Amino acid sequence: MFFSPRKKTAALLWFAIICGSLFFASCENDLKKIKELSQQDIKPQELTTNAEITYSDSAHVKAVVFAPVLINHKIDTPYYEMPKGVKIVFYDKELKVINTLTSNYAISKDDNNRFELYKNVVSKNAQGDVFKSEELIWNAKTQLITSSQPVQILFANGNISNGTNFESNQDFSHYTMNQTTGIWNVDQKAIE
Repeated sequence: MFFSPRKKTAALLWFAIICGSLFFASCENDLKKIKELSQQDIKPQELTTNAEITYSDSAHVKAVVFAPVLINHKIDTPYYEMPKGVKIVFYDKELKVINTLTSNYAISKDDNNRFELYKNVVSKNAQGDVFKSEELIWNAKTQLITSSQPVQILFANGNISNGTNFESNQDFSHYTMNQTTGIWNVDQKAIE
């Protein structure tokens, strides 16, 4: 079939316009998808390495938090994440260490008044007692430490206690827990 040069040019022009429209329409849809997906992943945040945060009350240092990596998530409900672990050291009024608390992961919420520690949480108080759990929540405002997960306490004297629903003051000197089991050394002289 033979087309005149004028019809051939018009046909090619229409073909180019249709192909171009389809190309741009498909690109426009893809660009819209990409923009939507990328906006979902964008979360304003700040990254700090070797962070040190000091908590004080009336010019007295209460605790110091050390984190190798601190991520400040600035979203609707801002929070701090410590994905490489955390160490919290509690002090008395004379700046004597009364408790050390560590974990492999932590987050801080509610304007830094609540710390949630997870994975291999270990605390050692001034008496040498060691507390272990997979979760401990420290409320800096109330100065209470709680856990709804199983907790094990290895006392300096060799006694072992296991329990749940743990609550303690922040130096771990006074605590309560439910469903307590354990191994306690008994002084034979005290029985006789």
